[in-house]
Amino acid sequence: MKKSFLLILLSGMIFISSCEKKVRTTTTIVSGTVINAGSKQPIDSVKVTLLDGVSTAGEIISGNTTSGNKNVAYTDQEGNFRVEITGEYNAYLALSKARYEAPNGGLIISVSEGVHENMVYEMKAYSHFNPLIVPINPVSYSKFCPAYFSAYLSDFNCESGWEASLGNSPEHPYSIGFLTFGDMFQIYKIEFRRNNVDYTIIDSVFIKSFETFSDTIYY
Repeated sequence: MKKSFLLILLSGMIFISSCEKKVRTTTTIVSGTVINAGSKQPIDSVKVTLLDGVSTAGEIISGNTTSGNKNVAYTDQEGNFRVEITGEYNAYLALSKARYEAPNGGLIISVSEGVHENMVYEMKAYSHFNPLIVPINPVSYSKFCPAYFSAYLSDFNCESGWEASLGNSPEHPYSIGFLTFGDMFQIYKIEFRRNNVDYTIIDSVFIKSFETFSDTIYY
């Protein structure tokens, strides 16, 4: 009787075990280099995190969740790193360092399972643009703004909310400057009226990483 009971119990345990959902795990390995998007020089001490999935609470990435597991590394002096994770969900890569914008506009990056070698990720260094604007001769109207080229409109357009009306006195258009990216050219646009004639100037200046451009621009 005791032997029969044990056999029944064992059979039940085997049946329950066979009904349990088998979790599929995958291994993802990412190695490569992080560089400054402007200078193309390596960036050290970047925090590189490989995540086993992400939370879908914000509904940004549908159909995925997370185990909470992650692997963290920091880039060396040459900007190199290597991270590896074995998990249940789609892997995502996150890069971060103070005063830099992460790749992909600061969003995390989806990574397929398998080995990804010699990857190159670019991060933009923050800078500021706050020139001293000086009219060479009096104007009856003037407007200054950081600008960008719109292929859709085939024209240079002002960054929304950053148009500044100017007078005839030298002035910095912003209190702390327009946030931009370093080791790159910042385009600007000046529209003004002088002697009843309308003018438009489109030009650019080079700004180094982490610096505020405050030199004089004459028009």
